[in-house]
Amino acid sequence: MAWVTKYLIFFDFEGLDTKISSTSLLTDRRMDQIHKKVLSNKTVVIMQRITNPYLLSGYLSKVFTPSDREEIEAKNNQSGATVATQHLIHLLEKRGPRAFPEFIKALNDNDINNEDLALELQNEERRLRGQSGMFLYNSKLRN
Repeated sequence: MAWVTKYLIFFDFEGLDTKISSTSLLTDRRMDQIHKKVLSNKTVVIMQRITNPYLLSGYLSKVFTPSDREEIEAKNNQSGATVATQHLIHLLEKRGPRAFPEFIKALNDNDINNEDLALELQNEERRLRGQSGMFLYNSKLRN
């Protein structure tokens, strides 16, 4: 991982005051390659099963900016849920290592009600990682 320090310099020409501050940012913010592969392999399934991508994007506030949500809403209004979901996936792939786990968490939320899709994505991840066994839990089947 690489760390980058950015310096912000503020000039106040009237008072001839100069301030320098530094901000450190973690630059290695890429999504896990297996997670990208899961999204790639399951794009069609995801697009078929997500019926309200704008609602889902609201549950991804740790991942998406308000601007991202506006883009998803605009795609949904202009082209429908399938295209908006495709855009959501595209944005998700660019949002770093926590994006996929947050996506799974959002799919499992009671208001989103897409536990089966979350389960399918988790099983695909296990398959790609060469892990044996599958997640079989389905909350709808529980008493």
